[in-house]
Amino acid sequence: MSLRVLTVDDSPFFLELLAGIIHSQPGLLHVGSARNGAEAVAMAAALAPDVITLDVEMPVMDGLAALPRIMASRPTRVIMVSSHTRRASAATVRALALGAADFVTKPADALKDSYDALRAELVEKILALATPRAGEGRPVTARGGHLPRGAAPRIIVLGASTGGIAALTRIAGGLPRRPRCSLVAVQHLPGTYAQEFARSLAEACPCPVHLVRNGQLVAPGCLYVAQGGLHLAVHGAAFRVSRGAPVQGHVPSIDVTMESAARAFGSGVCGVLLTGMGRDGARGIGAIRDAGGMTIAQDEATSVVFGMPRAAIEMGKVDVVLGLDGIAREVAELCGK
Repeated sequence: MSLRVLTVDDSPFFLELLAGIIHSQPGLLHVGSARNGAEAVAMAAALAPDVITLDVEMPVMDGLAALPRIMASRPTRVIMVSSHTRRASAATVRALALGAADFVTKPADALKDSYDALRAELVEKILALATPRAGEGRPVTARGGHLPRGAAPRIIVLGASTGGIAALTRIAGGLPRRPRCSLVAVQHLPGTYAQEFARSLAEACPCPVHLVRNGQLVAPGCLYVAQGGLHLAVHGAAFRVSRGAPVQGHVPSIDVTMESAARAFGSGVCGVLLTGMGRDGARGIGAIRDAGGMTIAQDEATSVVFGMPRAAIEMGKVDVVLGLDGIAREVAELCGK
């Protein structure tokens, strides 16, 4: 059965482009095009798509206003379509925190390579998001379903990708005002979006939130956010931010941060791997576990995409698999709440 996709954009040219991408991909069915958020709300209810691509900036009703109405009427996997402006980046991050699953960025130029990249990214994300999740049930557990209780961790590294902004926002909102350890969030995002994500987390989080700077000390009591498009590593008692080739297809890479934290802090690390496509973070979780640290993975029922947690679980390096609310409670407890 083909996956049903509804596209929403105020540009007739871009709507035609999206329809062409979907029509050309076996297994996808383009069920309709909406020109603004109001049309999208009505068409989502009438057409019952599996996935919606939703433009951020539109007349009549923009994507940020349409998203909660779509979710209230008929919860659907939504991919936000954003331009390169700071305003659009902020709105996209807000939409992701409210429940949109992922986003793609419109090409900044008319080069064929740009549209080929958009095609590949969009198809990959639609197919990943439309994969059915496990039903809501008792969480699957690993190694007995509990964390080894020793000394409190000195640092907690949280890695996430698709669906991760909402997950990290939920975890950040439950932290104490003065965590007894450091926390680091590595979310797969480009530069401008990472900056907006840090601002968004600061509004939700009781403790200080910082977008990591090169050479910044790893101090307890703060939540640090990795910069977009740069790798983040821990060296001694400081962060190192650097350019580099993608690792597991990503910059920043969760593996890079987790492996460096394991080298720097040994058994004093807790690694948390959240929802996301691919395998980034599985190797890092393994390094933390081998160093004697604690490891947690998000369960399938509450993951938008179960790829990254599944990869870590299959390696046999995860102490406990929990739903998102359980992870939020566990992290808050580890931080001294």
